[in-house]
Amino acid sequence: MDTLVCPKSTSGIRFSNINSSKYSIFLNGNASRDSNYSFQIGQDTTVHFLLFDSLQSNCGTAPVDVNIKTIKFPPLSISADQSVYCGGNLPATVTGSGNFEEYDVYYNDSLVQSDVTNTYTKTGFKSGDRVVMKAKFQGCVTDSSNAVVLLQYDAPVADFNYKNGGKGLFTFINKSDFDKKRTWYFGDGSSDTSANPSHTYTTNKIYTVWLVISGDGGCMDSISKTITTTGIRTSLIDQESLLLMPNPCKNSINLTFFSKTEGQLKLSLSNVNGELIKLPGILKMTEGNNAIVIPLEDVAPGIYYLVINDGRQAIARKIMITP
Repeated sequence: MDTLVCPKSTSGIRFSNINSSKYSIFLNGNASRDSNYSFQIGQDTTVHFLLFDSLQSNCGTAPVDVNIKTIKFPPLSISADQSVYCGGNLPATVTGSGNFEEYDVYYNDSLVQSDVTNTYTKTGFKSGDRVVMKAKFQGCVTDSSNAVVLLQYDAPVADFNYKNGGKGLFTFINKSDFDKKRTWYFGDGSSDTSANPSHTYTTNKIYTVWLVISGDGGCMDSISKTITTTGIRTSLIDQESLLLMPNPCKNSINLTFFSKTEGQLKLSLSNVNGELIKLPGILKMTEGNNAIVIPLEDVAPGIYYLVINDGRQAIARKIMITP
């Protein structure tokens, strides 16, 4: 004899129409006169019972096995459409898995919805509110699903102003709300995480400045503004093209670079203590590629700094002179 029951339910066996005044019921080997038996079913089980009548020379029924099988549920889990909700009165949607006959939704331990649909949408929740589901399957009710905790934080709003200090110097003022961290991107490849940074540009052009902020729960926002730099005296020498070879050197070193225009070049050599060692004087540079040999026969071996000044900007490079 087989019977299906819900998991973790209480099942019973009842004996009726027992006419004898002296009888014993053996259930799984234990004798009793109770004609009603209850079982807490956690998993599939088999119940053995016999009925003996002492008035009839202990005649008994044939042994009977009752196979009690639990109904197997599909897995039930739930998830929210977002892990974190950033900002005001946002709706949150929780979805249950599986294909059940009905879903019961519990919001902060209170039953709020019983429906065949497996979704529940809530607007106006508070951070930390909790949603679980139970489901019905073949007349049984499942255990509670995993819990979804809704997390809602104030949405940060990015904004900033800036002041132009002239000659490429800009100061940026953070005007954002609900920000905990911030990163400034100045548009020239550099960045800063200060609250109100200052930055000096070296080229006259239009830059796009971005401010990216984050608040509680990782909520983020960003804003960009364009600025225009003017009045910057840029170097005539293309610094990426400037080479000093060989380095280390011995009696001389070759200086090569590209100049945007012709002009005058002033060179000076100092030791690591800042003392002026040699002042080669003022040299002429031409527009385009330049190659200059700098004599060093009278300079003692050691580490020095060669300063190259094109009249707009001084560029320092370290060199080593060997014996």
